[in-house]
Amino acid sequence: MFNFKETEAAKSLSFLTPGVYTMKISDVKLDKYPKGQPYLGLTFTTEDDLSFTEKMGFSSEKAREVFMSRLQYLHEAWTNKKLDKVFKSAEEIESYFKKCFVNPKAGTRNIVVGGDDNGK
Repeated sequence: MFNFKETEAAKSLSFLTPGVYTMKISDVKLDKYPKGQPYLGLTFTTEDDLSFTEKMGFSSEKAREVFMSRLQYLHEAWTNKKLDKVFKSAEEIESYFKKCFVNPKAGTRNIVVGGDDNGK
């Protein structure tokens, strides 16, 4: 049941407008889209605790190529090292990236958030 009788309207929303933010990777998690296709979600969090999750699917051969290319880009940009490991499963990828990025030693990076800001 959803009882709206005593529900107040939201006064403000917290979201990321286009710009450059100092962010850390706060979570790496395997999950599934509503139709069941798997994805790896990387949650980026700003210094002000605003966050977004980048979901990268890999259920088809083409999606897998894009998935691996995006993760390679992220790894090289964040660590200045090429990722040359072979993973047997998506769970191994999740574990590796969680260990690599979700820790204080991983630090923060400046991330550009794009989008349309005309709705203000």
